[in-house]
Amino acid sequence: METEFWAAIAGAIVAGGISLGGQWLVIREARKERDANRTNRVETLSHSLFLKIRDMHANLNFICNHIEGCIKSAKFDVEDDLWTCVVPIVWRNNNIFFSTDELSFILSLQKPDLTNRIIRLQISYNEDVDLFSEYNTMRTDFQHQTPTDHFDDGVYTKRFSPEEMSKHRSKMVSMNAFIDSLRIQGPKDRSDASYALRLFVDTVNQDFDMKLRYIASTKKS
Repeated sequence: METEFWAAIAGAIVAGGISLGGQWLVIREARKERDANRTNRVETLSHSLFLKIRDMHANLNFICNHIEGCIKSAKFDVEDDLWTCVVPIVWRNNNIFFSTDELSFILSLQKPDLTNRIIRLQISYNEDVDLFSEYNTMRTDFQHQTPTDHFDDGVYTKRFSPEEMSKHRSKMVSMNAFIDSLRIQGPKDRSDASYALRLFVDTVNQDFDMKLRYIASTKKS
């Protein structure tokens, strides 16, 4: 009888140990799965943000280079009428917005400077892109509404008569205003995008041992 009693106790202990070991394995696997999911989320959001900020910088760089390149190539003084040489291009809507998950991830990094820069960049970038799109549309429409002999491959080559100048002056002023705004704000926003990209990459590489790489100006705005 006593032997059966101790055998039962031993069996219960062994069964309990097996059950405890099984529960511990389940908990360990669940923890590993949570860690893997967290790592995957960090990598996914980091790459998504990296690509968006990189594209913002690239698009701003393109806008700035296009405008300055057209002005540099002008055959006569265009300082007061920049619209005459800044030719319109095929430009699809390149607005870029950060998702709620991406912004939540940025906030979770607890880097106030980085957070502020990225939020400001989203606003200023989309303003620049909308402005450039509006200019392209207005300049293209204007070119189609005027005699073709005034333009050569999109570049204004023949001056308007006084009557034509009076008729179109308001549109010319508006187009110049678009370009002036982009020449002032574009380079600054491009520099901000470059610095935000560097700061973001350095942060996630350091905090999460990632290996994101960037090629952009490191000059702080």
